[in-house]
Amino acid sequence: MFEDEATFQLLPSVQRTYSLKGHRPQLHTQVINQKLVRAAVAISPQGDLFYEVRECTFKSPAAVRFLTNLQRAWKKKLLVVWDGASIHTCSYVKEWLAEQHSPNIWLARLPPYSPELNPAEQVWNYLKNVLLGNICCKTVKELKTKVTEAFETIKNDKELIQTFFCHKAVAFYD
Repeated sequence: MFEDEATFQLLPSVQRTYSLKGHRPQLHTQVINQKLVRAAVAISPQGDLFYEVRECTFKSPAAVRFLTNLQRAWKKKLLVVWDGASIHTCSYVKEWLAEQHSPNIWLARLPPYSPELNPAEQVWNYLKNVLLGNICCKTVKELKTKVTEAFETIKNDKELIQTFFCHKAVAFYD
């Protein structure tokens, strides 16, 4: 199972689009300041997806809460593979892992500076460039709703999630 975190902005991820002949496509937005929505996701080779969307950053307690909620949701022993971000290696997370009486969760790190090995990066690519491309949100609440809807779309497509593990850059298995 692979885990990762990403940030979404009110500004759209501009993608190629179509319009009437002779008319330039336009994206209208009225963003005054840069508001963000953050998300964490975990995916499995079997096509499972677990996510959390929030308006504040994922600091140490939030990372532990994500792992705790993941354990409750999937109800099985987990090997979580994630990058070497400081939030993943901080003392708070290490202490939480040490306190687990019968560990049902193990953490493994990807090599430094190798996001291409993480299939969860394919989730972000699909979200930002396919499902949320050219989406203009006026409020953080609207953005959070759109991101959640996009996650639900992916979550309901196990075959799509499994293809993230077959991406040529990931090379998880044939």
